[in-house]
Amino acid sequence: MSASNIDRLVAVALILVGATAIYLSQGFRGDAGFFPTAMGCLLIVASLVLIAQTVLRKSAPAEPDDAFEGKRFLTWIGLALLLFMIVWQVDFYLGVFGFIVASYLILAKKGVVFSVTLAAIFTIILFVGFDLLLNVPTPSRLQAFFNTF
Repeated sequence: MSASNIDRLVAVALILVGATAIYLSQGFRGDAGFFPTAMGCLLIVASLVLIAQTVLRKSAPAEPDDAFEGKRFLTWIGLALLLFMIVWQVDFYLGVFGFIVASYLILAKKGVVFSVTLAAIFTIILFVGFDLLLNVPTPSRLQAFFNTF
């Protein structure tokens, strides 16, 4: 399968995910459906842009050298499992911050300053969005520990 066909297939799958998020969020109470609807719409728009790019592409995209990068994939799976363990046992935001930093350092080979800065910005956006704007509780044993004092 060519890279263009893979791009189109992924885009169609993401359109289905976005449409499902929009459909399921219609039954939510009050304003709870706004965030999943907005994210579903953004996902559909981004997927349509990807489809347009593959259709308008002049030359065939370069095929990857290695069809399956097993070591990188297994590293990512390990980081994802570590993320879930940290979220479950410690704190959601600490887990997300660590996951982003480790992903950029290990998998993307980016610098420490770039990785920490990007992770901090994204974690702050998540905190503002979930805790401050939407009042959505996130898993945190760390917060429960500090609330005991």
